[in-house]
Amino acid sequence: MGIVFASQVNSKYDNGDFVGAKKSSKQAKQSMFWGLIAGVVVLVAYFAIMGTTLLAIASQQ
Repeated sequence: MGIVFASQVNSKYDNGDFVGAKKSSKQAKQSMFWGLIAGVVVLVAYFAIMGTTLLAIASQQ
């Protein structure tokens, strides 16, 4: 979503819609931020699950 909003900024700015460009810029920033946070959460969860799985396998041997 952030890429979509970011791509709208230049076209809105070129058409003189400075308020719309500012709004799209803010939305792009927020979307990218929340996407980054979600990615970090998924990676942490993935490594936690993989770590506990590997520990469980290692303890069985």
